[in-house]
Amino acid sequence: MNKGVPYILASIFLMVFIIVCILVVSDNVSWLDTNIYNSIINHNEILTNIFKTVTEFGDAIILIIITLLILLVFKERTFGFLVAINLVLSFVLGQIVKLIFIRERPTINVLIDIGGYSFPSGHSTVSMAFYGFLIYLCYKKIDNKILKWFLIILQALLILTIGYSRIYLGAHFPSDVIAGFSLGLSFLIIYIKLFASKIINRF
Repeated sequence: MNKGVPYILASIFLMVFIIVCILVVSDNVSWLDTNIYNSIINHNEILTNIFKTVTEFGDAIILIIITLLILLVFKERTFGFLVAINLVLSFVLGQIVKLIFIRERPTINVLIDIGGYSFPSGHSTVSMAFYGFLIYLCYKKIDNKILKWFLIILQALLILTIGYSRIYLGAHFPSDVIAGFSLGLSFLIIYIKLFASKIINRF
């Protein structure tokens, strides 16, 4: 891959994030949220229970547990530390942006109790950065192609489903999730390109 491509991709996703930010600040985002929400949401008890479970994979406690397991189970601790750094930085980034925009959460069709601010979706930001980095590690370090692509596809679906669950459960507006994914993906690319890849390639 051309060395400049990752930076171009990071810039594109960052631009998407900035565009959504502008729409939110200018209060011109309701059309986007309403159209997306009405086109994808169909509540029922089974789906509600499923998404309440799925969304927990974006919770801090679960991500910390996964990180600790990586540190304890895998012989090469360096990868575990890279995962931990990724988790901390992406979480802090998301929280800082939340405090800048101070957007209130949805008040309609809220199916879970949750506090804090809405924009961007912290679950979406961190899940994209965290599981996205695990996808990168799987791609680089797992030799068995079947296992490699199984884990890559599984984690990619998990990222998307976590984002969807936040909208379904009423924790976030669709624009929160779009912004969270865009911010998380931009961060992930820069994190890998400027920092993690240099370390991973040594092993």
